[in-house]
Amino acid sequence: MSQFRKCMLSTSNKRGGEFECVDCFKFFKLKSSLERHRRVIHLEGDTYSCPECDARCPDKGTLARHMYTHTGLKPYSCTRCDKQFSRKYHLERHIIQTGCDGNPRPTHPCQVCGRMFSRKDNLREHLRAHAGQVKRKKKYTCVHCEKVFHGSTLLHIHMRTHTGEKPYHCDFCPKSFPSSGAMKKHRRMHTGERPYECKQCFAKFAAKETLNRHVRTHTGVKPHSCQYCGKSFIQASQLRAHIFHHTGENGFTCTICGKAFNRRARLLLHVKYIHEGAKPYECEQCSKTFVRKEDLARHTILHTGVKGLPARTFLEPHKTLRKSVKHTDFKWRN
Repeated sequence: MSQFRKCMLSTSNKRGGEFECVDCFKFFKLKSSLERHRRVIHLEGDTYSCPECDARCPDKGTLARHMYTHTGLKPYSCTRCDKQFSRKYHLERHIIQTGCDGNPRPTHPCQVCGRMFSRKDNLREHLRAHAGQVKRKKKYTCVHCEKVFHGSTLLHIHMRTHTGEKPYHCDFCPKSFPSSGAMKKHRRMHTGERPYECKQCFAKFAAKETLNRHVRTHTGVKPHSCQYCGKSFIQASQLRAHIFHHTGENGFTCTICGKAFNRRARLLLHVKYIHEGAKPYECEQCSKTFVRKEDLARHTILHTGVKGLPARTFLEPHKTLRKSVKHTDFKWRN
């Protein structure tokens, strides 16, 4: 006899008109409620399988809602703040938590300045701005740049940025790194290993922090909040670039020379070209290499003998370029 038949037979033992499930002994007032319970909880009867993963759903409606986790569709919208959600109960929770004004109710106060935050992670990010005002455990300060760390190991690794020590070597290329973690992360570029998987869409990543940033695109969590205007961001790098518009101060500093940039991408290019000596642009005529594409374009003139410079390549030639062209007896186009 099937489990479903057993469950139905047990309805003869009604308790106050309730229907009992023989597997988990829960009671239901309606027979239809018991039947749905059997399908959803015990997956009895016909089920619907997800074509993207191994999930099984009791009915087409549940399967359709499950598919939102794969497609990214968010059909439930808040009429007040236009936020979208993939589940109806997520929208209802949002309305309860925010009062439907688009902003979560602040419930986490800063013990230093009294400012309120709606999320603990936003409060933690804010506390970093107070730095010396917040009492912490033992601190370790770098004697070269006075940067503070909360662990001797972190300080030891940081000191290598000043000494230039890179004891960890890549097995695939000549690159070396100041820490084993940095080396292992780099090796994944060669091996293609991506050990960190998103549980929502099953995308894989080489670094855990990259996965964490990706997951926020599903959850909508923006833990990095601007202390000046309250705007929140998914990534800390986005916040630092945003703060530049308030303070005018660049938030990404080169640990080698101290030069600052307002975007992380620009800092990475600076380190790659200036400190690592990368010159990706090569002349086809003499194999000489250059840091920038425009430098290669200027150099190419010496080989081609072009009289005048294309307006698309050199819109505003500066003095050094004029001297170079004059030296090779080329004339500027009017």
